[in-house]
Amino acid sequence: MTKPNPARINFTTLFAVLALAAVAVYCLPIALSQAPSESGPTSKSPTEPAESGVSSSNATKAWQTLNGAIRQLVDTGPAFEAKLRQVTRVDGQEVRAVGRYIQSSGLRGLMRMELQSPIGNQTSRFEQTCDGRLTWTREQVGEEVRIRRVDVGRLDEIAFTSGVSARFKVGGLPELLDSIAWDYDLQLVRGVLKETQNVWIIRGTLKESRLQSLLDENEQTIVPPELPTKVRVALAADGPFRLIPVRMEFSSEPPEGGSGPARLISELDIYEIKAIDPPKEELFRYSTTEDDAHFTNETQIYLDRFQTRMATLPGFSGMRR
Repeated sequence: MTKPNPARINFTTLFAVLALAAVAVYCLPIALSQAPSESGPTSKSPTEPAESGVSSSNATKAWQTLNGAIRQLVDTGPAFEAKLRQVTRVDGQEVRAVGRYIQSSGLRGLMRMELQSPIGNQTSRFEQTCDGRLTWTREQVGEEVRIRRVDVGRLDEIAFTSGVSARFKVGGLPELLDSIAWDYDLQLVRGVLKETQNVWIIRGTLKESRLQSLLDENEQTIVPPELPTKVRVALAADGPFRLIPVRMEFSSEPPEGGSGPARLISELDIYEIKAIDPPKEELFRYSTTEDDAHFTNETQIYLDRFQTRMATLPGFSGMRR
């Protein structure tokens, strides 16, 4: 087992499980068929944003809506499965991937995500599973394999004052949404998905403080072209899968000195979502092999990350004793 390497997380923490920067360069990613159109907030909304009564500010509503989406995914919403499509554009190349996603509910902590894509004459595979105790991430391109593990049970060492426990925010869509909530300045708007589905659209711009810390961690002074400084998330606004994400877009800034719109570097569709019976834990267990013995334990990285985040909230009491 290898020791955790903070640099390994670097830019990939922004998009968590999808690893759109580091992994997409040599691995994963989604094709989109629908682009959300936007309109400003109106009084006639299909469904009020989750937990929107705390503040009238748009940024606060956006934050609360994302956290409401996380709660829907891991607790109050139905167990579901969905198909995934992704396309990522890096260095003039386009990589497409398809896969599936399964999420339990009722705070069981069960999640499974799979993506695979042809890369030249090879196939890249991305697998992430959580059985409520351990989250495993396996990335493979050809014969090269990288495996990471997080003991999510240990995240209960952090005393939370509110919200969903950190143990449910490691892996899959919950981690991706949580990273967006913390790393981006957010705005909430109304929109439709090709005039067929009401959605809440959350737009985000990477926080200056987060951008600078990423550059410092990686000893860089220039923003790399694969770093997503803009994000747009479409959440279902009504229906049985309310607040479940249905589309995500990640964009980077135009080339240095250039003008024009942000460059779309990755798109993700979550579609054909359907409710399922509560899945059995066996579906989410990761079966290690002899080749998987050398993995990176990233538990401490996540402990440090959530400790730092929660320390910014009023009333935070630190680690449990």
